[in-house]
Amino acid sequence: EMDILQKSYDMSDPTGKTAFYQAVARRLVGFEQELERENYLEAVARRYQVSPESLRKLVNTIALGGMKERRPAAVRPERRVSGEKESGLAKSQRLLLTWLIEYPALYEKVKEYLTPADFCGEPCHTVAELLFAQYEAGERSPAKIIDYFEDAEEQSSVAALFHSTLAVQSDAEKEKAFKEVLQKIVLSGLDEQRANLDPTDMAGLQNLIARQKKARAIPGLHVTF
Repeated sequence: EMDILQKSYDMSDPTGKTAFYQAVARRLVGFEQELERENYLEAVARRYQVSPESLRKLVNTIALGGMKERRPAAVRPERRVSGEKESGLAKSQRLLLTWLIEYPALYEKVKEYLTPADFCGEPCHTVAELLFAQYEAGERSPAKIIDYFEDAEEQSSVAALFHSTLAVQSDAEKEKAFKEVLQKIVLSGLDEQRANLDPTDMAGLQNLIARQKKARAIPGLHVTF
């Protein structure tokens, strides 16, 4: 879990390294038994070459509430879909988020078609909201997105989102797969939004129809990796 998390931080930068150790300390706080926490603390300190005493002080500070994270808003309730659709859609969402993190230039291509509302389920929906907000502000910080979540299990899930893989051999295959994933997420999201739309909201309906029409042009989109 720590190895996955570390990939989201710039360990060559003092700020990034500090943020990583803070994230590690938050996970160590989650161990309620002192002996167990101490065993993991010493193991982490050895692995990442940090003073056990410094890490212990950081853990104690967080445990006492000195560095407690504040989450701006409650996360969106998970929208559940069933069976094979859930598995395929979830995988597509993870892949798209990974690509958007690895290739920031793709954001300018997809924002014309895609919105965070098109992502269903957590943590994908919240991650998409945070990532889109960062790009609009000219920022790119996976570490901040991970740290937005308080629970260690949630943080681990979010970190894993940024490292999804797809077995493709060439850039042409990757481009084709990207467009298929993008179109799938957009159309699925629009279907969900339409199903939950107020029947009297004609402006909302027209907007969904227009977006659905635009989404059909995604296969003709040119992207480079």
